[in-house]
Amino acid sequence: MSISFYVKNKKKFLGYEPVLTVEKALTILDKELYSYNTDDIDTNDLLLSPISNYECILVGADKESARGFELSYSKK
Repeated sequence: MSISFYVKNKKKFLGYEPVLTVEKALTILDKELYSYNTDDIDTNDLLLSPISNYECILVGADKESARGFELSYSKK
């Protein structure tokens, strides 16, 4: 069973805060990037891209997490 929670994007004077990049999200979570079966993906491009570019990013602790959790951005 999955549990979902949401964080609203902060409003700024003329819009909203920018979407977090993968790198910033991992920094906030105090995690490093380990990619599996992603030989065709440029790691630098992945880290600098916004999380809204992906359906979800699976985050967990290497050799600790059985499942991890899904980090995603809702455009709603």
